[in-house]
Amino acid sequence: MFGLLERYRALGAALSPLYALAKNSQDEKKLPLISEDELREAYSRLSESDTQRVEQLRSAVNDFDWDRVNENSGVILKRYLS
Repeated sequence: MFGLLERYRALGAALSPLYALAKNSQDEKKLPLISEDELREAYSRLSESDTQRVEQLRSAVNDFDWDRVNENSGVILKRYLS
């Protein structure tokens, strides 16, 4: 458990840009939920490397491996927020 708080802080820092985007979005609450078919279509448009990153991120979350979550989400965020 040593370093658990530091891990949570690092994860929070990595995810904070997403929170800021959501908080600043005026239309977020007005958007309808995406259907399962639309979500599948969106994922089908990802490049192979992005698809692998999403799978790595999903695996890391399922394994509660916050270091890997931080690493993978950081790469994804940098690509789409820059």
